[in-house]
Amino acid sequence: MRPVRETAAPRRRPTRRHVTLLALVPLAATQPAAAAGEEFAAFRLTGIEGYASMRFMSDGYTTRQPGNPDGRQAWTDFRQELFLLTHSYVYHPNFLSLDVGGGPILDVAGTRTEGAAQRGRSMLYNFTARASVLRDKPYRGSLFYEHLNPTVALSPGQILTQENTRYGFDFALLPPATDMPLNLDAQRSETTGSGTDLVVRDRNDRMNFRTGLSFGNRGAVDFRYQTGSQDSASGNPRFAILPTRSRSQAVGIDTRLRLGEGYRHEFVNLFNRDSQTFDLRPAGIPDRQDTRMLTDLRLRHSDRFQSHVAHHWSDSIQGATTSVMNSLAGGVAWRPDEQLSTTAGLRADDHRTTQYLLQSRTADGSAQYQVPLAGGNGTAGLALRAETRDQTAFAARAPVLGERLVLTGLATSNLGQPRVVPGTVVVSNLARTQVYVEGIDYVLTLVGLQTRIQRRVGGVILDGQEVLVDYAYDVGGTYGLTQTDRTLNLGWNYRNLLSAWYRRLEAKPVLTSGLPTAPLNAVRADLFGARFDIPVRLPLAGTVGGSLEAEQRRETIASYTRRSADAYVQLEDPFFSFTGQWQAGARRVRLHYLTAGHDMNIAGMDLRYRGVVPPGVEVSADLGYERDSGALLPLSRLTGALRANWRYRKLLVNADFIMTRETQGSADRRRTLVQIQARRDF
Repeated sequence: MRPVRETAAPRRRPTRRHVTLLALVPLAATQPAAAAGEEFAAFRLTGIEGYASMRFMSDGYTTRQPGNPDGRQAWTDFRQELFLLTHSYVYHPNFLSLDVGGGPILDVAGTRTEGAAQRGRSMLYNFTARASVLRDKPYRGSLFYEHLNPTVALSPGQILTQENTRYGFDFALLPPATDMPLNLDAQRSETTGSGTDLVVRDRNDRMNFRTGLSFGNRGAVDFRYQTGSQDSASGNPRFAILPTRSRSQAVGIDTRLRLGEGYRHEFVNLFNRDSQTFDLRPAGIPDRQDTRMLTDLRLRHSDRFQSHVAHHWSDSIQGATTSVMNSLAGGVAWRPDEQLSTTAGLRADDHRTTQYLLQSRTADGSAQYQVPLAGGNGTAGLALRAETRDQTAFAARAPVLGERLVLTGLATSNLGQPRVVPGTVVVSNLARTQVYVEGIDYVLTLVGLQTRIQRRVGGVILDGQEVLVDYAYDVGGTYGLTQTDRTLNLGWNYRNLLSAWYRRLEAKPVLTSGLPTAPLNAVRADLFGARFDIPVRLPLAGTVGGSLEAEQRRETIASYTRRSADAYVQLEDPFFSFTGQWQAGARRVRLHYLTAGHDMNIAGMDLRYRGVVPPGVEVSADLGYERDSGALLPLSRLTGALRANWRYRKLLVNADFIMTRETQGSADRRRTLVQIQARRDF
């Protein structure tokens, strides 16, 4: 019987579909076994989540000033929101994953200003989408787009509703595909919003590129490049807003290495170059370029002996003003035993600007000794510092542009340079779309050679707002001096329950040449202080504590005396059988200048509760009061907040009530915020 001859099946030409599948085989082969449950599919929906919420907010304030009608403004908002977020993939979760979500928002808002009321209904929406390609591969990327309508807090008791649109991409090339990881991302964001004291119209473009080289445990070198632009028309709606535009670029190279046996030594080199251009009308701000480099080497010779050396160089150009600074510093730290520790250092500075040349040389040293004393630990420390300084002035004054300061509550902030030229201070918001008015929005006071700034109640600067300050200062003339400083520290501590300290400071400058435009400031200061924190276990468990300080500072320019005291008590819920904690505190600070009339007499108190009350509601309550009766215009501030959060399964309910009241002289501003939100997750 003849064997049956097997005939081969006719070969088929590969179709485009086959080629596509074959191209994806390596991708499938690289997936872990755990991904077997994540089946291949042209498209698959893997999950849905989201929430439904309702929220009511009421924000309003009243401002009273003599001679002017009361300023009243209120804003209410009732919002119903539904949001769904879907998770899916195309072909495989690690090939193309999709996260897409959105939902409608029904918003009913109303405003009332000086008796005139407006009310409007609008249909808004949230939408977000992100597509991620090869998310677990060393070459990955994503595209994203989002349109959201959040609310943000501007200051205590004040919020802002926004409409944010943001879109862009990111890409990464990581090991083992490359020895140098590459990361690139770019985005554009557009923000609009409105509140009782602020409208926002901003557009920002940003691009970041990052790469680097890793040496394992020995460290890494990182490179980054950033570029961006901002167009802004934001500000207080009661005043004119000047649109502005700015551009920025930044390059940075960071080197961080660990050297020696056991990687005991550390070498750091940081290089940064920034540039900014401004388009401001009618008055322009010169373009600025800054270049900085810091080199720092820290050697750990043993557990008791270390040394370091550092060099800092910077170059700044803005308009006709240039500034180049070189600083070289080094030192050692030696601890021969557990009781004694010592340090010594040398420093040389060279600062050259268009307006002056300043050179200084400094030597310093310190020693601290610890010894058992009266059942606790006693410490004694001595620090010495000697400096020579030579300055040559080429101009009478120098400019400062864009110094950043945060103005909060009753606090005053010092400008960075002394001897500020009167009439040169200009304060604006960060985008420079609005310039604030001295005497209405802020006040300036001069104590000795130092100029201080403080926001005013009734002005348009928000509590906690960051501002830009431009000014000119007197460079100080041509002169040379030597100065010696001595600081003595004595302290005692008993088991972290009781502590006391004393500090004596003496600074003696001596003129060696020239004639400075301001007198040299000799200082002799004494500071006494004590603190206690004692646990109590009477009917209630808790802690009682406080501190006292007394300082007398005798200066050539602005001598003062200061007295401060504070006390607190912290108890574990003494009034209810709930899980919580109460804390009450009071403080007093008195500052009296012997040669100036800008005293300070601040008294304050705080009451706080944190706890959980049935049926599982998290509650927090805060009440604070602060008054400065020693200022030229007495200032007081009252803040209160009550918050409650309750979760039952997937239902979350939040309630907030915040109130503030600020008075300064005859100005009075009151603000209240009520917010209630219910959210159901699914």
